[in-house]
Amino acid sequence: MTPSVSTMTRLAQKSVKRGMNLKIFKPERCLACGANDVFAHQPDLNRPLAIKWLCARYEPVPPPGAVCYHAAPTPADAGADQ
Repeated sequence: MTPSVSTMTRLAQKSVKRGMNLKIFKPERCLACGANDVFAHQPDLNRPLAIKWLCARYEPVPPPGAVCYHAAPTPADAGADQ
């Protein structure tokens, strides 16, 4: 029996949270526009750690319970303020 989409979504979200806690990966800027506030988009729920970081504008519909992460500024960002 194949798990339901909601079950797979929940497991994928748990995988992201676990990966973040273990520092396996960290949020990156939005793949589409470079925004800092991003969601972990998982286009294939069978591969929950194959993540594309997308902001709310480009994330199709964040699933219920999705967490918005903040990507750390890059060194280039720090130089831009000066």
